[in-house]
Amino acid sequence: GAVNRMLKRQMSMAWEKWQAVYQDQKFAARMGGGAIRRMLNRKLSMAWEKWQFEAAEMKRQKHLMAGAVRRMILRQYGRWCHSTHAQQEAFDGVGEVAVTTAAEMAYQQQLIRRGLMRMIRAKLAAAMNTWREQAAEAKRAAHMAGGAIRRMLQRQLSMAWEKWQY
Repeated sequence: GAVNRMLKRQMSMAWEKWQAVYQDQKFAARMGGGAIRRMLNRKLSMAWEKWQFEAAEMKRQKHLMAGAVRRMILRQYGRWCHSTHAQQEAFDGVGEVAVTTAAEMAYQQQLIRRGLMRMIRAKLAAAMNTWREQAAEAKRAAHMAGGAIRRMLQRQLSMAWEKWQY
């Protein structure tokens, strides 16, 4: 009877020890996991904000470039009007000259617009790629940290279980 009580007492103590270790590890994992999640979310948030900033900056630059193109076209148009008026006094066949110059201006405007759009798309693609890389890195870091914490918890649980068993 006394040996049986002593065995049950030791088994009960081991079980309580295992439960205490498990609760401690569970608490540590929750606290550590929260810190890691906050760190990863911070990095993702920073990447997203950088992408938003880059997109807004590209939009602003597009707006500025559009204004510059408009001013350039109006300046060219003013010069064209001035030269056309001078030519009109000198020549009777001004209609053909005006059509040619207007077509050239429209073509130049189209080329400028294409160039600007190419630059804007390149900046957007670069910002998106940066965001993707940072998001992938944050995901990889979370995976690595989560695995390390899991291994640490499982090791402690296994040690507690074996201590309880033997």
